[in-house]
Amino acid sequence: MMNEDITILLMHHLDYLKKLADVTNGILSAAKNNKIDLVSIESKNKDRIINILCHYQDQINLKLNKEDHGTISQDFREILLSWSHETDGFLNKIDKIDQEIVSILESRKKNIHHDIISTNKSRMQFKGYNLKNVRR
Repeated sequence: MMNEDITILLMHHLDYLKKLADVTNGILSAAKNNKIDLVSIESKNKDRIINILCHYQDQINLKLNKEDHGTISQDFREILLSWSHETDGFLNKIDKIDQEIVSILESRKKNIHHDIISTNKSRMQFKGYNLKNVRR
């Protein structure tokens, strides 16, 4: 009975990992298209999914700690091992995408910073001119 409860939690955990991967890909797409507002919104959604994943992880750990490790069947051990490998695979893919997102956003940040400096410099160059006193 406990194995069935844990198996259900493992399936929900994997479902949310898939959702996390989907949201992360959405953030990457938004970042590539310079849709910064969408990046922000989807990042908040990503945080919510991570919180849900942490909850499932805590529940899984709690139930596994209550389980008598001597009574765990070989089949259930294989299920746990498979879940662990799938989780690692998802997290590695998500980490790579996150690194790409950070790179894109850092580049965008540098471009915006350069634009601000350029605009400020232009404004300062024209600051001394009194355009009301122009001869015609």
